[in-house]
Amino acid sequence: MRSSWLIPLPFALASGLLVATTLTAQQPAPSSGPPQPSRVEPQQGALVVRTGEVEALRYHTATVPAPPELDAIYRRSGYIHPVRTPAGTIVTGDFSPDHAHQHALFGAWVKTEFDGHAVDFWNLHKGTGRVVHKRVVSTTNDDRGAQFVVEHIYQDLTQGDDPVSVLLETWTVHVHPRTGPYHVFDIAVQQRCVSDKPLRLLKYHYGGMALRGHNQWFKTDAIGCQFLTSEGHDRDDGNHTTARWVDMYGSVDGQTVGIAMLSHPSNLRAPQAVRLHPTMPYFCFAPMVQEGFEITPDNPYQARYRYLVHDGPPDVEDIDKHWQAYAKGK
Repeated sequence: MRSSWLIPLPFALASGLLVATTLTAQQPAPSSGPPQPSRVEPQQGALVVRTGEVEALRYHTATVPAPPELDAIYRRSGYIHPVRTPAGTIVTGDFSPDHAHQHALFGAWVKTEFDGHAVDFWNLHKGTGRVVHKRVVSTTNDDRGAQFVVEHIYQDLTQGDDPVSVLLETWTVHVHPRTGPYHVFDIAVQQRCVSDKPLRLLKYHYGGMALRGHNQWFKTDAIGCQFLTSEGHDRDDGNHTTARWVDMYGSVDGQTVGIAMLSHPSNLRAPQAVRLHPTMPYFCFAPMVQEGFEITPDNPYQARYRYLVHDGPPDVEDIDKHWQAYAKGK
């Protein structure tokens, strides 16, 4: 991971450049000195990655029970929370009262058909499907950063007491050493059919790799978060537009923080459509917005994303440089 690149921007919208000028005033300068190493540490029920002295993120291997005030059906394993900025501020939210099935950094499909019937892996309260952690494949620490590989099972719960395995999902999570103003990590996703039956994903307005922001960001008269896309759109005009990246940012305990999610150009239907929710602090890259597709035994699904976690508001030009480098394999 490099801290800067001399790459021209394809992004030349006047509105976008205005946003960049406005938002970079508070952006902290890149850190000086040697890179801060990242290291993954297996713990009871979790994999914890520290970058320098800060816990950058935590992946849950064990099932996290729902709080007492919520239905137990919202329990979840196989997701990442919390995600922290270099200063240690949490940017993700979990078990929010409004939508308790949105678990920080998670993935799931919504409107699907398997073996002739409907299965919703996203909306846990419907009881038709869920995604669960299966196992840790490997963990690695070296001078390139920290990496862990984990597997999930997409379960069909409509066939009685025994869940039916539909997809085997692999996440390869790589957390880079910190060399600039971001915590940077990548997630490569692969989904394979467990049986000889395909999973059909129908056209729908959300689903896929998602981010739920801090619970303080639920939109009211006083608080909320903002979205900014690579094409200069915000939450008011950006829903279901296509984007190379989306930044979600807002105030947490009086400090402006955020997280950008970069979609690799090799992803299905890139640049992918994005779901930007009008009130909730959540968005996702949703390749089924334009039309559905199938995951078959002969055609697995693959996707790659990079995340930039930052203190201060987003720096449009810098995020775009990071996307350009990511697109070129850096």
